[in-house]
Amino acid sequence: MSKLSIRVALAVVLGGILAVTLFPASGEATQSLRWCEACGERGVAHVLVNIILFVPFGALLALAGVPRRWNWLSGGLLSSLIECGQVFIPGRIASIDDVLSNTTGTILGSLMAIAVLGWLRRSARPATAAALAPAAAVVLAVAATGWLLGPQFPRDIDYYVQWAPALGDVETYCGRVLRAELGSVAVPPGRLPDTPRVRSLLIAGAALRVQVVAGPPVRRLATVFGVNDGVHDVVLFGLDRNDFVLRYLTRAYAWGLEEPDLRLRGAAHTLAPGATLKLAMWRKRGQLCLRFNARRTCHLGFTPGRGWAILTYPEGFPEWLQGLMDVSWIGGLLFLVGFVSRGDRKALLVGGGVSLPAAGRPAQHTTPRVPRRRDGPSSGRSRVHSPRMACADERCRSPDAMTRTSVCRQRALCVGNQKPETGKP
Repeated sequence: MSKLSIRVALAVVLGGILAVTLFPASGEATQSLRWCEACGERGVAHVLVNIILFVPFGALLALAGVPRRWNWLSGGLLSSLIECGQVFIPGRIASIDDVLSNTTGTILGSLMAIAVLGWLRRSARPATAAALAPAAAVVLAVAATGWLLGPQFPRDIDYYVQWAPALGDVETYCGRVLRAELGSVAVPPGRLPDTPRVRSLLIAGAALRVQVVAGPPVRRLATVFGVNDGVHDVVLFGLDRNDFVLRYLTRAYAWGLEEPDLRLRGAAHTLAPGATLKLAMWRKRGQLCLRFNARRTCHLGFTPGRGWAILTYPEGFPEWLQGLMDVSWIGGLLFLVGFVSRGDRKALLVGGGVSLPAAGRPAQHTTPRVPRRRDGPSSGRSRVHSPRMACADERCRSPDAMTRTSVCRQRALCVGNQKPETGKP
């Protein structure tokens, strides 16, 4: 690479880092400095994303000939300035551990750039066994992401059911749940008397059916129906604007990673307040199926191409952008195979033969192994600040009807006062 191209790439990377880290979030307040943001519920994902963010910065500084000590110091200084600025930016959380993660990313990027330059100077192709090693790594990465995105239902703990709860940190759904059934078992709100049976039915893929009297449209995610263990959402039916949202507890979340959701986009576009709404989820031949009134869709699930979602999952991303990231994820894996193997045909056939067909096919979820729940401070994660929090106290397990009624009355007044847009100024 020429010096000019390296400088241009460095400017683009630096601009991207500043845009990602300093762009304010509307409607959010400023936050005080924290010592350990990575100690939260998605700590592993938080650390990995912060490391990856600064890898290109360190690599480009190394390619530009910046001495190693100044390279690493630049990463730490840039991260420190960003964290200081985030204290005054709404919606941003500044923390000391982010500086450590970003500096680590800078160091790794510079070392990777040096290793790449040394690899490119080699004239001979690697042996077949060495060329197949990156292909094997791709196969393992695809299998690991599919396994992490599989369901995980805790055992030896009571389950609680919520019908359109008023939790305070998510939008309250002002519809009315009429009934809910899992297989032939009724699922009323409150503590479930037979949690082991409910858990076994969830594992077996029995149909979960919920009938609702639709409420007014929602502006962000609102829980319609949820099953939780007092700390985590085990299964959640929700509406997010016009989307029907399904979330279930995954292995990725248990490992401190992100937990993406599945959506029927635009399903609630024509849903009118007061209409009957029938929601359902079941599994058929290993494939997940969803129902939203007359709309039924199977072959749902997370494709291996969505492996990036265990690191970061912006819910506001449109479907086309998520698809682009799916292709980029698989493309990056194949690039790794091609680069390390120096175009070895066997390696490319193995890596491409596994990655490309799997990129667009949902992972088959068989009966999951149900782990025992790990309690106590050793887990290092808390749901206190989560937008999906399923509160552990009795008030949140059985929300105050008066609180919910007042919230819905306020929302009805707001909806009633909104005038339809006519298109005229």
